[in-house]
Amino acid sequence: MVADAASLDHLAAGPFAGRFKPVLLEQANISLARNMGIQAAAGDVVAFIDDDSAAEPTWAAFLTAPLADPSVIAATGFVRGRNGITFQWKAETIDVFGNSHPMSVPEDEVSFHLPPKNGAIKTPGTNMAFRRADLIAAGGFDERLHFYLDESDLNIRLSKSGLKTAVVPHAQVHHAYAASARRAADRTPTSLIEIGASQSIFLSNHCPPEDVNSTLGRFASHQESRLLRFLQRGPMGPETVFRLRRELAHGFEVGNKRGKWAPHIFAEGRSAFLSLCSQRQDDICLKFMRPWNRAKMIGEIASLVAEGKIVTVVEMAPTSVYHHVLYTNAGYWLQKGGTFGRSERSDPIFRFTNFQRRCRKEILRVSKVRGIDPCTLGTKRIR
Repeated sequence: MVADAASLDHLAAGPFAGRFKPVLLEQANISLARNMGIQAAAGDVVAFIDDDSAAEPTWAAFLTAPLADPSVIAATGFVRGRNGITFQWKAETIDVFGNSHPMSVPEDEVSFHLPPKNGAIKTPGTNMAFRRADLIAAGGFDERLHFYLDESDLNIRLSKSGLKTAVVPHAQVHHAYAASARRAADRTPTSLIEIGASQSIFLSNHCPPEDVNSTLGRFASHQESRLLRFLQRGPMGPETVFRLRRELAHGFEVGNKRGKWAPHIFAEGRSAFLSLCSQRQDDICLKFMRPWNRAKMIGEIASLVAEGKIVTVVEMAPTSVYHHVLYTNAGYWLQKGGTFGRSERSDPIFRFTNFQRRCRKEILRVSKVRGIDPCTLGTKRIR
């Protein structure tokens, strides 16, 4: 866990004390943080996730399995957005101009992809895995990229190997876009300096020199359009738009002044492997409740969490409210919504059913990524 002192102190006082390796970093530089994590890691495969994300219980097992194949150099999975159901990212490529392009991939099985010409298969930083030896051989992450395009830069460098990237749909992470010094919780930008700097550095690394200026111009136009959309919606005023436009131009200059990339030097040796936890089938627990019996059940749920169980709670009211899913601060998965409301946003707005059938449907929807054996639903009385 690479974090600042306050975060590490908070974790050390919680239930994971002694079960993770703390790595102190006060500087806001995600590439440096990842390099420090690689240095501290003792596994042969390193998987990355962000601090505003929650991984499904089966995430690591699904994500790392394809890297047993020596022809695979990277693996990535699907990312669900703020409502815990809709996908934020599935599969994309990244080109040498820093543009992302959606890919069509199977959604129920692993697929393997060679890098496209002048680009790579993109691995979003909150859901990606590599062999540690390949990361070290590549010099790690470019520490001039403090934020934005850091993983894409690595993807393009690794693509030179000609090896495949595995897209693993069932390796799923929920990503919520936490507020930071660069954006508000609703994704409204508060600073564009680092985005500008990273775009400039990325292009100097990979874009044909004769195309750099025109690409920066198109990128600036795209960012201005994005700012105007926020202006129209109301989160920012004209003075903020003007300030952020100036910051973006300043960021281009900052990137140019960071010099040439110096690959990270990784020290010899590493600390012993520290196992976080292991999952068994009898650790998987399901609870179904109505809003009116929540108070009665919350103590039972807390007891299961304290025992280390992986708990999924489905709470449904007799309404047509849309469903949402989150991993709660209390340590369990919670899905809330109406018995007649939709979960997948492609579902009908209203579908007549009963509580028991709807609970089974929703558990079957997440059973593979949550580690739930669907056969157990046939033996359970849902009430």
